Amino acid sequence: MVNAGGTVAPGNSIGTLQVQGNIGFAAGSIYQVEIDPAGQSDRIAASGMATLAGGTVAVTKAPGAYLPGRRHTILTAQGGITGQFADLTQNLPFVDLLLAYGSNDVYLDVARNQVAFPTVGVTRNQVATATAVEARGSGNALYDAVVQQASAAGARAAFDMLSGELHAGIRGVLLDDSRFVREAVTDRLRQATAAAGAPALAAGPQQMALLTPGSDVALWSQAYGAWGHRSGDGNAAALSRSVGGFLVGADMPVGPDIRLGLAGGYGRSSLGINGRLSGAGSDGYHLALYGGGQWGALGIRLGAASTWHQLETRRTVAFSGFGDVATARYQARTAQVFGELGYRLDLGAAALEPFVNLAAVRLDTDAIKESGGAAALSAGAGSMGATYVTSGLRAATSFALAGSAVLAARGTLGWRHAFGDVRPEATLAFSGGSPFGVAGLPIARDALVVEAGLDLAVSPAVTIGLSYGGQIARGITDHGLKGNLSWRF
Repeated sequence: MVNAGGTVAPGNSIGTLQVQGNIGFAAGSIYQVEIDPAGQSDRIAASGMATLAGGTVAVTKAPGAYLPGRRHTILTAQGGITGQFADLTQNLPFVDLLLAYGSNDVYLDVARNQVAFPTVGVTRNQVATATAVEARGSGNALYDAVVQQASAAGARAAFDMLSGELHAGIRGVLLDDSRFVREAVTDRLRQATAAAGAPALAAGPQQMALLTPGSDVALWSQAYGAWGHRSGDGNAAALSRSVGGFLVGADMPVGPDIRLGLAGGYGRSSLGINGRLSGAGSDGYHLALYGGGQWGALGIRLGAASTWHQLETRRTVAFSGFGDVATARYQARTAQVFGELGYRLDLGAAALEPFVNLAAVRLDTDAIKESGGAAALSAGAGSMGATYVTSGLRAATSFALAGSAVLAARGTLGWRHAFGDVRPEATLAFSGGSPFGVAGLPIARDALVVEAGLDLAVSPAVTIGLSYGGQIARGITDHGLKGNLSWRF
């Protein structure tokens, strides 16, 4: 008889304790049992009777997945079983260990409990994914992998990996990165209208005197590169992204005060979400039409642009008891219209320009169908849109260098506000499953915009420039460099 406070453990690893004669457990006693996922377990084998007057079965689980429906035999008595144990300790979130009794045996049965997958999730994405996985039911690879998780934290990690939030996150990045095209065009318009004789902040007044108003056709190019980081928001994981590309364009005067132009280019974006073992790349092809003019101190710059994206995504879905790789290729398109008003204030050798910039951007994505195993996702075509309003102040000054060269220094400080679909979302589904919605990291509603640059007019026809631009918001940092070249003939 094992009395109160006494403990019986068959061995340091799974084994059988042979008892010649009877065995008994009193109230307050402990029977310590080790089990493994293969169905093996510690066992007491008695040649006589087993009398159970209470006591606790304390279970130690070897690592691995415990499938509902599996049975472990933990006690055998040739003379029969009388009574029951009083308690059982176990801690799997979705699986219970249940004591069962036969005439000569005591069993531990593995059974699915009543804890629903979504109740373990703590974030929006986890709950949505958990609901979709649970709807798959027993026998589905995803369901069976999740139900075997040894802890609630392990289940939440599984839902995060399965969520496919990459497909939502990349939408926000593409929408936000549309700014590189419109910034290149508005930068060029400020320089171009200055070249036509109207003061602007892209070049100094000495350069203006060397040019013939309204007579020049110009070719220009801008190369850009940027890198940024967004902190996780408690739902979606932190992401890092980099982008690089170029635009080339041409514009010409239309009347004494207006210029029109056309630009095109290419950009490559890369996105990584390390916390989800996910990444994406995008090849973008830009086309923009723009025009603007300078009427005294007032400058107006307008444009419309489209970018066609070729996307490649890769998700490694790995958690305890499950592994898969899901990849996809699909297309998206960004369309935008934008405009800017600026008012120049001359202050001797320097100039200021208060400005306001408005841009409306829409992103359309094609249907998604990942290749892979049970974790592969699909989605229908979708769209989202946001509007950006930026207001601030530009400042510039210029210096005459040797010969006809002019160096212009310029800087911008502004505040950008975004509204509309600032939280990117995607509606996804596992093969044959119900759709569920996940969200990526939101676009910053408010961000500080800074820029500083130098433009060198090496001759009346050729200007080169280099500038830094950045955006700073809560949890978001973004830094970039731009190089410009324009040639008038």
